[in-house]
Amino acid sequence: MMGLCEGSIGGWAVWPPHEHAKEKEEVYVYFNMGKAFAVQCIYDDMDNPYAVEMVKDGDLITIPKGYHPNVCCPGGKISYIYCMVAKEAGKRDFMDLHFQKIYGENF
Repeated sequence: MMGLCEGSIGGWAVWPPHEHAKEKEEVYVYFNMGKAFAVQCIYDDMDNPYAVEMVKDGDLITIPKGYHPNVCCPGGKISYIYCMVAKEAGKRDFMDLHFQKIYGENF
């Protein structure tokens, strides 16, 4: 599945944090961000993240596992194309996401 994500100015594009590593992998390609930058987080354990990276226009990141929220700098807008693939044929329920419990419905 492919799609387009555009966050609000200075806001989170992916919230609450979710993961789907047992079933799917994902790639993000950032575009149309001008001089803005965003911060991409990838982790299972917030105290020991796999990555916390600054991303800019034209960058590509892979998300093989972990929660993966991202946020844009103040005054900037985050935009990216995502491509999500099922690891197993026939398991294409792409909205089967696992949200991080501490940021559930009552956060």
